[in-house]
Amino acid sequence: MALYYWPQVIGDKLIFKIKAERVTNGILWLKTNDPSLTQNLTFFRKQIIRKYNRFLGPGVVRAVRIVTGETGIAQKAENKKEKIIIKEKFKNKFPQKIEEIKDEELKDAFSHFFRYHSSLREGRLMNGDLECPQCGRLIKKNEDCLCTKQKKRRTSL
Repeated sequence: MALYYWPQVIGDKLIFKIKAERVTNGILWLKTNDPSLTQNLTFFRKQIIRKYNRFLGPGVVRAVRIVTGETGIAQKAENKKEKIIIKEKFKNKFPQKIEEIKDEELKDAFSHFFRYHSSLREGRLMNGDLECPQCGRLIKKNEDCLCTKQKKRRTSL
């Protein structure tokens, strides 16, 4: 959940410059490819921890470590600004369940998560991946789905 809330913690201007890598034993690991930004972030560690305490509760993120290196997010900056579009078949599946969630922040988090992954799925379908007719999993064009492979194994035994 800490990685999910990272864009809200860091803000729109820095989201494409700083990557939240992982959280291990309460330590949030951040990576940026700008050494001066690494240095400046060290002064804001307490503020980052305070924001996470607000989103996730105290003690989830206890420390912040910042490293300099290749983040791999420079190309994503332009794509991130595009609006997420969901096809009708996905719109009807999720909203009924999301309305059952009482906590508004959690409801927003799941809704955003669903929209994001639906857009990734649509992107893969547009780029040539196929949907398995039996289980719905996305597969590459000339590959068998896992459910098909398992079925073949069972019949060969």
